[in-house]
Amino acid sequence: LPPDMGPLVDEALRQRADLKIAEAHADAAAYRARATHGEFLPEIGVAYQRDWNGADMGGSDGDSWMVAVEARLNLFSSGGSYSRYQAAKAQAAAARWSAQSAHDRARIEIGEAWRGVLTARDNLTISLSQIVLADDAYRMADQQYREGLKSAADLLRAQQQKENAELGGHRAVRELILAQAGLDLAAGRAATSIEEKK
Repeated sequence: LPPDMGPLVDEALRQRADLKIAEAHADAAAYRARATHGEFLPEIGVAYQRDWNGADMGGSDGDSWMVAVEARLNLFSSGGSYSRYQAAKAQAAAARWSAQSAHDRARIEIGEAWRGVLTARDNLTISLSQIVLADDAYRMADQQYREGLKSAADLLRAQQQKENAELGGHRAVRELILAQAGLDLAAGRAATSIEEKK
């Protein structure tokens, strides 16, 4: 990509819904893989209890306390847990690859749209110069017709070439507007209006 396209790519990564969805799926799949991996970890619980008991109401001559530690380890269903973990890991890798693939496609789409805009700009420049040349040729043919050096057919041909050049200019403007709209779409921007593009 050209160096000045970096901001467009960054904008697309922030704005395009398809890229946001792909990222969210990848993050969710990675979270599920981490959660499944937690089945292998031991569970440890700690409890503490203290009692104040007495023979008299509100007495504390019989206080007692207890500390309990409980540890649980998944031994017998580890095969199923391992399979679930491997499947979740594979899904997370596939989701990450899909998100990266979506990013790469966006870069390609932006590059193609950018080149389309550059081509449309060049075509418009060429069309504008052709309009100038055709207008000059028509004025010269008109002058020569008035002086009797050109026939009416020559004048009509020059007028037709001028009108064709003007139509070509309108087509070039339309192509530039469409190319810019394609670039806006690829970058995740709302397409600017035709009036703004003019």
